[in-house]
Amino acid sequence: MKLDQNGKNMIRVSFILFIVLLGSCNQDFEALVEVDRIEQVDFERLANVHIRARTKKDGKNIAHYYEEEINGKSYRVANSKYYPYSALNADLRSALESYEEELMNKGNYNESVEKRSQSIFDLFSDINYSEIYGDTQYCKCIRFDYNENIHLYYFEDLTKVQCELTKSKLEKAQRVKEHWYLVVD
Repeated sequence: MKLDQNGKNMIRVSFILFIVLLGSCNQDFEALVEVDRIEQVDFERLANVHIRARTKKDGKNIAHYYEEEINGKSYRVANSKYYPYSALNADLRSALESYEEELMNKGNYNESVEKRSQSIFDLFSDINYSEIYGDTQYCKCIRFDYNENIHLYYFEDLTKVQCELTKSKLEKAQRVKEHWYLVVD
């Protein structure tokens, strides 16, 4: 059986649609695998944390510091693997003492600042995204940036989202699973 030009074009279009659909399914599957992987660790510890990779080592993103907001005040905490606490100047040690005091006032403080901060750096390295931004000012939202174009969002309650930029991103977002959304810019 010989196909005419229309038949050949129809096969080409069908093949292209199949490839596009297959790619879309693959992206869905990969996003779901990522969400399942992130849910295996205590990712909600990052709810008020902003942390960004500065270097890579052995395929893992490494951050030199993170910022955490507690009671409306922002604290910058250095990675003790690169900046030992004993070597910090008096101002930085004083800031860490203030941070430790805020953690105690928060009520769920049961570890030293060094242990807590190292656990956040280790968690960041395990999740291995380039940047993670947590915000609980209006709603519990954590954004995981794989790179500048691919973002995975966790929202505890979408109805509490107030930021217009976030709302517009969510309009084009793909729901991966309950509370999780994938945005590809």
